[in-house]
Amino acid sequence: MEGAISSAIRGFNIRCNKILRDKFGFICITNTGTRRLARAFGGIPDILFCHGVKEYLFNCGITEIDRYYLSIQNAPYFAVGEDIYMLTDFFEESENIFHDNDMFLNALSQIGKIHANLRGLEIKPKNIRPSLGEDSEKTLERLKAIRRKLMKAGKFSDFDMLFLEGMDFFAEFIEEWNKISKESEIIKIKEIGQSRFICHNLLKEENMFIESEKFYITNFIASSYCHYIYDLAYIIKRYFLSRALAIEAEKPLNMEKILEIYNIQNPINDIEIKFLRILLLFPDKFIKISDSYYCKKRVFVPKTFSLRMEDIIRTKEIIRCLLLN
Repeated sequence: MEGAISSAIRGFNIRCNKILRDKFGFICITNTGTRRLARAFGGIPDILFCHGVKEYLFNCGITEIDRYYLSIQNAPYFAVGEDIYMLTDFFEESENIFHDNDMFLNALSQIGKIHANLRGLEIKPKNIRPSLGEDSEKTLERLKAIRRKLMKAGKFSDFDMLFLEGMDFFAEFIEEWNKISKESEIIKIKEIGQSRFICHNLLKEENMFIESEKFYITNFIASSYCHYIYDLAYIIKRYFLSRALAIEAEKPLNMEKILEIYNIQNPINDIEIKFLRILLLFPDKFIKISDSYYCKKRVFVPKTFSLRMEDIIRTKEIIRCLLLN
């Protein structure tokens, strides 16, 4: 590994005074600043698409992003054997933006600006990923089959009890998704998104930073052609989930205020708001952990599965609040 890292550093023509390792890659301290060297988990087409998105945004005046440094081969990556490395600026970890209403609204405004600038942008090769909720009818049948099997057995683990409680609450939202997502206006929204709009797709806490009073959004590697409503639903859901799990927190913002701030940068219409609502209610985390627990053969099941499911179940009140907004 050390030989590969040294080769990658030479490939980007930088001199490091010190190299530190963290969970995201390597922190390279140089005389001209601190950089992050990371191994790519996608392919070169993903990197080129991501590079095109970042450069376009930068040229539009949105400079609060982590642009790629070019290698000695004049590419936004450097290959060492089968491994591909990328180099960007390094950002110190800052306060979780979902724990502060003002910070969250700043993030929302910046994301709206990014979405607005990316409307209609053509980048090739075109990166299109599967959308949330694909095959949801099969998903619901699979979850119902798990429930029937548990009820027939009559013996429940702690996780089983949490799963059954979740099914009683979340199944109706999957059914609503199955119904509304087939409506012609919603199908049209998704089709338009895959041809004209670009999403970040990873709007997590660790990809958003505040540095020198500027708000940065980083790690566009999962970006793809997709309707921006998916991004909006993702970040709103993470905001409300973090509030549901926080011991002490400010009172959550209401949906009216959230949409007001986003609309300043990237206005959305009534049909898009309808689509946003069903995306917010779609229980993707519940489905993911249930599938991971019941559908994968495991020798040992960590206790963290039950803890994570408990957190998901605790969000029911927040979801009820979303229904009222």
